[in-house]
Amino acid sequence: MRVVYLRSAAADLRWLRSYYGRVFPDGVPKARAAVRRMESLLLDNPFIGTATHRPEVRRLRIARTPFFVLYRPAPERIEILRVIDSRSLDSTIEAD
Repeated sequence: MRVVYLRSAAADLRWLRSYYGRVFPDGVPKARAAVRRMESLLLDNPFIGTATHRPEVRRLRIARTPFFVLYRPAPERIEILRVIDSRSLDSTIEAD
């Protein structure tokens, strides 16, 4: 099994990198480690995230960051649909 970031998460990943690169550069190593821990956690426990209103999509916070992922466990991989900055959370955010 592997973690795969779908195209729908591309702009989100750019924002995460931009935020830590420009706003909080000292946090880059810790944020990178937090993302790796989140990926490892998902690989070990694909259904650990909170269920959403769409049964196939789950939500998991990236520890010690303001970000969370929307993801979909699949038989051979875990698909990251979005990486969302909770500080700009819009209640209408959905997995595309």
